[in-house]
Amino acid sequence: MPQMPKFRGGIDTIEIASTTDLEGKSRFFSHDNTRKITKNDQYLYRFSPSLVDDIDVYSLTGCVSAIEIMLEETELENPRITRIDFCFDDCEHDYRDLYKLNQLFFCLMINKYGIKNDYLSNGLQSPLEKTIRIQKSWMEGEFYNKKAEEPKGDILCRLELRSKLLKDDGIRQPIINALEKWQNDLAFVFKLTSGDLDDMLKEMNDQIISHFEEDVVRDECDQKDYRSMIQRYHRYIYTRKQLVDLIRRMGFQSYESIVSKYKTAHAGLQLFKISDICKYVTYISGVADLFLAA
Repeated sequence: MPQMPKFRGGIDTIEIASTTDLEGKSRFFSHDNTRKITKNDQYLYRFSPSLVDDIDVYSLTGCVSAIEIMLEETELENPRITRIDFCFDDCEHDYRDLYKLNQLFFCLMINKYGIKNDYLSNGLQSPLEKTIRIQKSWMEGEFYNKKAEEPKGDILCRLELRSKLLKDDGIRQPIINALEKWQNDLAFVFKLTSGDLDDMLKEMNDQIISHFEEDVVRDECDQKDYRSMIQRYHRYIYTRKQLVDLIRRMGFQSYESIVSKYKTAHAGLQLFKISDICKYVTYISGVADLFLAA
């Protein structure tokens, strides 16, 4: 069983639409993160509950109180929540510990919801891994290296699940509805079979082999150098069966034995089962429940 996170669930930011134009800066937001939308002559404001003193962003009650305090001070007219960025923060595990689990999690979401926009980022002047992200018009998911962003903070890594284009009225209920929708949307993993995962990874192996053959043509590695292939593309290798298939495609006969020996020699190579993803989604949903109950 791979490492599982130690999340605390909360809200990072909330987007609020209002007909009020705050000409001067507020302690809750500035014009740097405000934009006007022409429909109904509204303005969008990005608000972080953490900007309110003595507020627990890891509880629904605390976040609702923060919003109420902000609205009372700013006097925004006709406010409506249009976006919520839910955060799941881990103060115990390094970004790299949970990176691959989240990348597989996002790959499954890409296949399920037809997401076309995906992205990962490393540093330009260092191999520092920073973030992976998927996005669609109504949702986004991002897992990122929070320690790299805020070196003096306690949070090491963060998963964000972002709900967009929200239309519910009120303060408390839109938060509940959006988070419960995430719980329902992620439940698709419980219907996945090992065969579903194999089909997805077979297509991924097509890409890996194609890129590896290009590497060989460029004389960057040898055709039979399976170690180099694994080390180049290990972040896209998620299961033992997928790795066996890759070694077989490279022309080796004793592919099962090769995989066993390589995995024994490289204990850090993370490989998963569909049950691991189910446990992960169950855990995320449980953390969401704790937030809603607090």
